Amino acid sequence: TPRATPAPRRWSVRIALSLLALAPDLDVVAFALGVPYGAPWGHRGAGHSLVVALGVGALAFGLARALGWPAVRVGLTVALVVGSHGLLDLFTDGGLGMAILWPFSDARFFAPWRPIPVAPIGAGMFSARGLYVLGVELVLFLPVWVVAFWPRRADTPVAAQVVPEEGEDGEPTALPVDGVLDLHTFAPREVGALVGDYLDLCRARGIAEVRIIHGKGRGALRRTVHAALARHPAVARFQLAGGDAGGWGATLVTLRTIDDAEPPGPPAV
Repeated sequence: TPRATPAPRRWSVRIALSLLALAPDLDVVAFALGVPYGAPWGHRGAGHSLVVALGVGALAFGLARALGWPAVRVGLTVALVVGSHGLLDLFTDGGLGMAILWPFSDARFFAPWRPIPVAPIGAGMFSARGLYVLGVELVLFLPVWVVAFWPRRADTPVAAQVVPEEGEDGEPTALPVDGVLDLHTFAPREVGALVGDYLDLCRARGIAEVRIIHGKGRGALRRTVHAALARHPAVARFQLAGGDAGGWGATLVTLRTIDDAEPPGPPAV
């Protein structure tokens, strides 16, 4: 089975998506190239359209699929992030409007309600007007910032996590470290950090063989698990389980011992 490329860290994903959200404004180079503002490929033209956003999402889908990442989720997220720029610009109070429906129409549109002040172009962002715009946008999008940076369980070491099942006293039970990790009770976004922390705990307790149950499905969770295993230095090798241990719905992992000084070799799949 081909090994997946390790998924990027949470902070690198946030930075990449932030840059993608700004990408449509790269069309300001049209001014330097002599392209009129109101032309289809001028500022706030085709580059701000939903079709272009879908195209960028399709490229992200293909790249994610090649790397073994969850392609549908990546493609849809990128398309939504890029498309959000043009949609939000509909609510700004200046300029010529957005060619949001290009290539079906070259018409420029604005929303009936326009509470967002239009930002100066280029170095003008460092002016008093630019600072005012940044201040207004900070207030308007404060709820989004809160959601984006709110601590999630995946940021907490697995030793401090609990499974959503209840014990006899009705309280949450601690995640057992017994060499079997069932991922069905965890969200996909938690898996990368969860697997690494769990393997560390198993290794510290002298557990050398670990079975990770990720299910069969379409294989997205399995690829995420294998990506985490491929980059973990304590993993000697891993492979899909046999028929009596879950088949391709589970992965068997062999860990290096604490005293093993050998440099980690490429894990076998």
